[in-house]
Amino acid sequence: MKRLAAALACGALCGQMLVFAETLPDYSHGAKLFPSIWKPYQTWHVPGANLANTGTLQAALQNGKLKLSMDLLIQTVVENNLAVAAARFYPSMAQTDLLRAHSGASPRGVDAAAIPSSVFAGAEGGSILGSAAGGGGGGGGSNAGGINGAAGAVNVRPAGLFDPSLSLAFSLDHTVSPLNTVRVAGVPVVTTATGAASINYVQDFPTGTSFTVSYTLQRQGSTQQRILFDPAIIPGFTASVSQQMLNGFGTSVNRALIKVAENEQKIERESFRAQVVSALVSAKNAYWDLVAANQSVRAAEEALVAAQQLAENNRKQFEIGTMAQLDVVTADAQVAASQR
Repeated sequence: MKRLAAALACGALCGQMLVFAETLPDYSHGAKLFPSIWKPYQTWHVPGANLANTGTLQAALQNGKLKLSMDLLIQTVVENNLAVAAARFYPSMAQTDLLRAHSGASPRGVDAAAIPSSVFAGAEGGSILGSAAGGGGGGGGSNAGGINGAAGAVNVRPAGLFDPSLSLAFSLDHTVSPLNTVRVAGVPVVTTATGAASINYVQDFPTGTSFTVSYTLQRQGSTQQRILFDPAIIPGFTASVSQQMLNGFGTSVNRALIKVAENEQKIERESFRAQVVSALVSAKNAYWDLVAANQSVRAAEEALVAAQQLAENNRKQFEIGTMAQLDVVTADAQVAASQR
């Protein structure tokens, strides 16, 4: 019954430790954009491990003696074991891998959940599903000509990651060009001032669909005398949607890394549970070894008392002539063996 109660207590404390690990912030979901638009870009501070000894054992001391029960042992090991304190962070690390996978990047693996390094690359990690490091190079149209607005080149290919990408660009250019003739421009030196701005939005979806929207605006002024538009304002808008029909089609393919990260969380939970159970098993074995040693000492003491009583009885019987001296010597030898 005592062993059954100890096993139940061990299971209950393992459950409590899992609940304690789950009370840490959930890193599998990013910070919400509203109401604070800066919160997603702020650093998350992870609570540190408590390395101080708890007062459980100190409270159990009575008159300089420690009455160590199985329940007290289990509670003390769970509260003060450094391996358990370190292992409780692994599920949180697995949650960050799931957050990476939801963005479209590859998980990197944690502790017991090993992932081959060929799946990811670089400091931030790439992805086997797309260009995780680049992100923005999606399908759509691009201006293949110069200032006169030549035909646009159409490129259709997978674009972006599951996380949307919004990029802004702005440039200014001032050019002074001396000319050999004034017949075309009307002036010997042409000064051109150009300003350009662009905004691009790119996102990929687990279905294999890529969505790209871009808008550009260019303003160019020149000191030439024989041009129709000065300044010349050239706007441009491109929107494209591409859907993979063969390679990369369907959510099963594109959510493969997310599934890997979800399984990684389950592995780390069981690994944490195994870490707690291993520490408790070692402590329980040491506890029962101590109990067995105490019982062995008690049995040896009782054997010594019995041997001393037998020797005394044999000596009395020898004195009254009812027992041989050899029996007394044998009893004294047994007393010496019991004392040793």
